[in-house]
Amino acid sequence: EAVEAYERALRLDPDDPDTLLSAADLFVSRLGDDREHFERGLELGIVNYVWPDEENGKKWWDRVMEYARSFCPPNKAA
Repeated sequence: EAVEAYERALRLDPDDPDTLLSAADLFVSRLGDDREHFERGLELGIVNYVWPDEENGKKWWDRVMEYARSFCPPNKAA
């Protein structure tokens, strides 16, 4: 029921900050780690990217850490 309610709210006003924040919290933190929820959040525009389990021989966590390091010196200012 909550998923349907947020989907309706996002259709009515996709730029409302409170709705976006609450929907993102629901899809990312509260529905569990089922990939289907993350992909639905991606379709709704509240998730920017869903990391595949493995890509080019690199495991999920290794790629996440590589991405995080790209925001730290010397790559970019902290």
